[in-house]
Amino acid sequence: KPSRLRPQVPRRASHSFLHAWLFGSASAAAGFMAPPLGLPVVSGSRTAPPLRLRMVAGDLLCPRSMEVEWDDGRGERQRWSSWEDALGSCWHEAVKLLPSSATDIRVRFFAHAPGSSKAWPVRAVDRRSDCAWVQDGAEESEVIWLRTGRQGSRSASCHRGVDAVFELRGPLHRCYVRRAWNSAREPHQRLAP
Repeated sequence: KPSRLRPQVPRRASHSFLHAWLFGSASAAAGFMAPPLGLPVVSGSRTAPPLRLRMVAGDLLCPRSMEVEWDDGRGERQRWSSWEDALGSCWHEAVKLLPSSATDIRVRFFAHAPGSSKAWPVRAVDRRSDCAWVQDGAEESEVIWLRTGRQGSRSASCHRGVDAVFELRGPLHRCYVRRAWNSAREPHQRLAP
């Protein structure tokens, strides 16, 4: 009987390829395959890193969720919610990795009543004025845009690393984003004023 043996790939080689593919080492990955199409290339042979968005708790006064929408680089709008994601999220903290090709990223937050499906948008504050509520006639919800490419936008460049951290505080109806920063930048450069 002819044996049907699969080609054996040493575990170390597979791990090296995965590391090279994720972190852009073209020389280590060259013998395996080219990077997937549609990923931005930063400096000749390096693929741009993925984006990481993190919601962290400044207190534990109410359950919270992070909702992210983005353009996937092929013109399709994608959506993710930490409240609906059973893996990798809890009531107070969440992490979402986006492909490096993601643009027009909208990040919003919600405060949830325990034991209920009801959710309220986290309210906008002016972080330059000791987190005073932003009110333009009505309560304004916090919306943070990244990589928008809009005229006059202060969003992060498509070729810069994004490791955004959003710290939320407050009880159910007074929840707000206390601080926001990009860990991929210098500590003094804030992501959202």
